[in-house]
Amino acid sequence: MTKIAIMQPTFLPWIGYFSLIKKVDKFIFLDSVQFDKRSWQQRNKIRNNNKFMYVTVPVLSKNKFDQKISEVKIDRSSEYIEKHLKSFKLNYSSTNYFDIYFDDLKKIYENNFEYLSELNINLIKHFSNLLNVETEFFKSSDYNFEDNKTKLLINICKYFKANTYISPEGSKDYLIEKDFSENNICLEYQNYIHPKYNQNINDFIPHLSIVDLFFNEGAKSKNYI
Repeated sequence: MTKIAIMQPTFLPWIGYFSLIKKVDKFIFLDSVQFDKRSWQQRNKIRNNNKFMYVTVPVLSKNKFDQKISEVKIDRSSEYIEKHLKSFKLNYSSTNYFDIYFDDLKKIYENNFEYLSELNINLIKHFSNLLNVETEFFKSSDYNFEDNKTKLLINICKYFKANTYISPEGSKDYLIEKDFSENNICLEYQNYIHPKYNQNINDFIPHLSIVDLFFNEGAKSKNYI
């Protein structure tokens, strides 16, 4: 039985994203659909004292209304790398495991990727490796999948010979469940309960980027996925 998940390549995702990756045999980055500016595709949340702040990757979007995620280029004139690295240092340098993980994170940034999806996918693979995840990764843009929404997902499932498709609970609003059953694909929803871990602050802030977990919990991060 082959289990797969299909998700857009998010920028430095929250820990539930990695829990979904770990649940499946194959994880397909859905980068062949339209880019949504100001979405999780280009930004995420990190801690800022006892609150949170966004770190955003600036992209070239002027007159590019219909570009696909795989086509989105980073605005490399913005000095976003320096800004992000400075934000990580300011907010996490006092955490227990900052020195262990920051240098590798910095090296990925310093590849100075041209495309947003390249940056996102490399970061996701990096943290998946740290979590000892053995899932295989693929990109939808490497194939010629047709249709959209539910039918697109089913076509991808069929191509990868998946018996089970696991989706975040939020997709219940738009997935047509009978289409999966009619194609002999079992549709399951991820039921991820966000755990609390040590953040060295009074009130726990959930749904932050995976970097928050690693800087605070180090190798123990695997226990929370």
